[in-house]
Order: sequence, then C-alpha cells, then structure tokens
Amino acid sequence: MATSREDVFGDEVDDMISNFFSTESDLSSVPSYFDDRAAHERVASYVPKGQDDQTRDVLMSFLDFLPDDGKQMLAEFVVFLDDERLHCLYQHLLTSILMPMKARSAMPQITPSPFEDFHEASEITASSMGETPTRTVQKLLKDYKVSQIWTTLRKCFPRIGLGPQDINDQSNLMTLEAGIHRAFGLFRIAFEATRVNLNEYFILTFEPGVIQAYLPRPDVYGIRKITFQQHSDAALPSPEVLEVHCALAKILHASGMSERIDKIIQEREELKCLANDGSSDAKTLLFAF
Repeated sequence: MATSREDVFGDEVDDMISNFFSTESDLSSVPSYFDDRAAHERVASYVPKGQDDQTRDVLMSFLDFLPDDGKQMLAEFVVFLDDERLHCLYQHLLTSILMPMKARSAMPQITPSPFEDFHEASEITASSMGETPTRTVQKLLKDYKVSQIWTTLRKCFPRIGLGPQDINDQSNLMTLEAGIHRAFGLFRIAFEATRVNLNEYFILTFEPGVIQAYLPRPDVYGIRKITFQQHSDAALPSPEVLEVHCALAKILHASGMSERIDKIIQEREELKCLANDGSSDAKTLLFAF
C-alpha cells in the first residue's frame, strides 16, 4: 500500500509528541520573558495558509492568556517550530480544547498533538478513568479522545488539580441563575481572581446582553466584583478551575474563535446536509461532528 504525504507527516508529528511530553523542564530556572518574547516573534512571522487560517491569532491568544506556567511551556515549544508545525499546534489546540469546551454535546475529531510523549500521557490519563461513578460515564471517559483533551489541558494548565475522576467533585460545581449559567457555559462571562481578597473575583463579560441585569452593579470605575461565601459544608468553586475557564474565555474572544465556533455549532444544528450552494465550511464542520 502506498504511503501518502499525510501519513508521513502524521508519523513525524507522533515523534514530536513523544519527545515533547517526555521532557521535564524546570520552569523556575528559565528566563520566561525571553522565551515569551521570542515565541511571540515566532508566531508573528507565521505565513498563513489562506484567508481563513487563524493559526497566528489563536497561538498569540494562548501565549497572552495562559497562566504563567502554561505560557512558559508553550513559549519554550513554539520557538523551535516551523510554519507547518505551528499550524499543526493550532489545529490541536482548536480541536482538543477550544471546540470541545464550546461544543460539549459532540466530540470533535482531534488533530494529533505536536506535544512530546502525548500518546503515553494520554494512555496514563485513560487508565486513570476507571474511578468514575457509573459504567456509562466510565465508558465515555475511557474514550481516547477524552484522555487527549485532559492531557492537553494539564499541559496548558499545570495547576488545574482536576482529573476525569474528579468531574463530579463539589469544587467543580457552581449554581448560577439560568441565564448566567448559560452565558458561563458559552464563555460569555468569566470570573477572574482579584488576588487581593480570598474568594474575590472580577466579573468579566465578553458580550453585551440581558445578563447584565442579574449581575452586581459596577463600581464608579465600571468594575464588577463578587466574593464567594460558603453557606454550607459544600466546597466553594475551585480557583484553579475558574482560572482555566477565565483564560479560555479570553483566548476564545481575543482570537475570534468564540464567534466562529458558535457559527459552526449553529450550522451543525440547522443543517442536516451541506448547503447546495457550497457555502458551508465543510472542513471546519468536520471538527464539530
């Protein structure tokens, strides 16, 4: 059987995956400002494949808004990539993090990760998924694609402190007014720690809407804050999980991917087949199914 260029490139990506994840780096000893600047310059020099190629916008947003440890990891990696692998990294982050977070009702096809030792880390994650509440959930979480998502999340957010077996933990739960709950799930609202008072957060809104009426009034500077208080034995929302959600919200909106993914989801719901005039983005739609 003939070997295609895609097969060869896929093997190269697998090699890159195993190398990256097998290397442990001491981030405290690395001058992060240098790698951060060099990574931004590398991404800025990327030559788009076409008008719709959002590699540059997405990678820049990850470099801007990941927490420091995840940002340093990505910066160290990005500076050594050529344009082909930068595009591969963009596709992996899109299909393993951004689209699943926005379109959780359907698992997108995940582009192979350019990170090192990715398959080994994914297998370890998958093997830990046997501690789930029900057989149905266990079967879902053992899906290799789900383990890839968790592996990538942990690489980008090393302090997340949450695994598949913790999905129903109280610290991963929040009770919100219905409209705010929907906006939170769509990453249209997020909570960013003030780092001044414990459990105090800035309320960030990314799209105007009626939810403003349900939020605390802004102060004279237009800033909204909220302090979570414990009224029972239930744990307060995990600061690490809220940090991940907030970073992803910023990435989605700064890169322009939030609106684009919403459009893809809407097309998936409305179209049972591709439009006759060829206007459907068939390639991207495949990610959402």
